[in-house]
Amino acid sequence: MLRILKTLAVVAAVLCSRGVLAQHGSDDEVEDMGPAAFMWPPDREWLSYHDNVAPCGTSSGPTNRTDFPLTGGQVALVQQDESFGIQIAISYQDDPQSNDDFEVLVSADRIRELDPGHQCVNIADPPSDVGAGSNATLQIRYTSEFDNGVNETYYACADITYVSARDFTYRIPCFNATEEEPEPSPTPSSPTPAENEDTDGSGGGLPGGAVAGIAIGAVAAVSLVAVVLFFLYRRDQREKRLAEHRLSNRNVKWDEDVAAASASRSRTSGGTADSGVSVQLQDLGRR
Repeated sequence: MLRILKTLAVVAAVLCSRGVLAQHGSDDEVEDMGPAAFMWPPDREWLSYHDNVAPCGTSSGPTNRTDFPLTGGQVALVQQDESFGIQIAISYQDDPQSNDDFEVLVSADRIRELDPGHQCVNIADPPSDVGAGSNATLQIRYTSEFDNGVNETYYACADITYVSARDFTYRIPCFNATEEEPEPSPTPSSPTPAENEDTDGSGGGLPGGAVAGIAIGAVAAVSLVAVVLFFLYRRDQREKRLAEHRLSNRNVKWDEDVAAASASRSRTSGGTADSGVSVQLQDLGRR
């Protein structure tokens, strides 16, 4: 049963991921992000003409900050194109201006390559002099052949404010899933009427943020169903064990059985004594 629950959760995560990645293919790339980005915490506004400029790939400064736990932090990355040498760094300044303001958390040697999909990465806790209320900026730095087939360096930043772990109640949408390359069809097929209708329509699909929200909601729903099924399974197993215990020979009601056995011995003992007295009287009568 537990194996089935784990399988359901994994399948749901992959399916949800593919729903988001449906827009990340080479023919239909998302227009509001580069080859990779922060899915959580949300990153700064992306600008196509600025995404190769250090340190954050945008001219926008820190505006909206996301609460981030002081301990046990994670980041969720999303990729719509192959990315290489992904480095994750952090700056504890309010508005870092150069790469020198950042210190490396996850080196490029640890994440050498990422295919289109989602990646969950654990983040080290901040130093002891950083407490709740402190601001910081997370940075990803990587290379990709995104626009012109030439390896270029890209940047993205997400601004955070640290909160204590007990005050952090948000569930981070963190999971690992990659998009599989579609196998080429041996023979081209003519479009069906349904496909023609889709072609005539807008065909734009949902925005990347909306699809990501759907994916997160679906994963949360599947997790809730898995928890409910697990507790139902535990309750069913407990009831079965209790039923087996009642039917077992070892389930003896000692108080009732001991009382019954004592009463039986008393009746047997009393009957034997009366019989012995009767025999003795009969013998005396004959004499």
